[in-house]
Amino acid sequence: MGRPWRLHVPGAIYHVVSRGSGGQTIFLSDADRLLFLGMLEEEVRRAGAAVLSVCLMGNHFHVLIRIGDIPLSVVMQRLLCRYARYFNAAHDSQGHFFQSRFKAKLCDDIEYLITLLRYIHMNPVKDGFVQEPGDWRWSSYHQIVGPIRSTLVAVDETLALLADDPETARKRFRMLLGEPLGDFVPQFDVEVQTKEPPPAAKARRTLDSLAQELESGSGLKLLGRPGPGRPRNLTKLRRRFAADAEREGYSHSEIARALGVCPSAVSQYLQIKF
Repeated sequence: MGRPWRLHVPGAIYHVVSRGSGGQTIFLSDADRLLFLGMLEEEVRRAGAAVLSVCLMGNHFHVLIRIGDIPLSVVMQRLLCRYARYFNAAHDSQGHFFQSRFKAKLCDDIEYLITLLRYIHMNPVKDGFVQEPGDWRWSSYHQIVGPIRSTLVAVDETLALLADDPETARKRFRMLLGEPLGDFVPQFDVEVQTKEPPPAAKARRTLDSLAQELESGSGLKLLGRPGPGRPRNLTKLRRRFAADAEREGYSHSEIARALGVCPSAVSQYLQIKF
């Protein structure tokens, strides 16, 4: 009998896979993929986690993630719900979007992790999308081998799995991806049920309508860059607006543009509990 599944181990690395419901395509355009990666980066930063590798396919995605104090299930719940809301609004889609469960494995064996790095980045080759892993734009391949730098992927942590010296690690990574995958099949400890299905049929509200709801009766204007000496209750309303907009599936960059602030300010707003 295998060891029991440990739901939350701070500092542990997990391999996560999530698929579209019924095998449906979850990325219809480059814009979808870019927005998903932005949301993933926002949720990872918010949770004090780190992405070691990522690969977006057609109907599913792989993420190798080191978790902090916030459980993996919470990070994935936020991410899947936000992206589902965006997708259904952007593509006039209805019904359940993601499968209600995502697959996860706690990876604490270094050799398994190294094999997994090869598997994740060879996925587009295996599925016939490209002939070489470097030809696939939507993985962390080019961030790991360089020279592209990434604010999403913790490249130094990924390379440290392969060797102490970054250049030696990059050479080993290239060599690994030149080897055949063989019959390797990733293992999963559990399929994790999200707390509730991602909202599917309901279209997201516009940022203007969210702001008008909160402004009603307050005499305050939420959107745009605030002037000096703003009242304290305006800051509170702007924080609530940011939280409501995020739940509707808007990215931190979109919310920041509406509020006239930088995305990092939105992240700070969202750390405040109401």
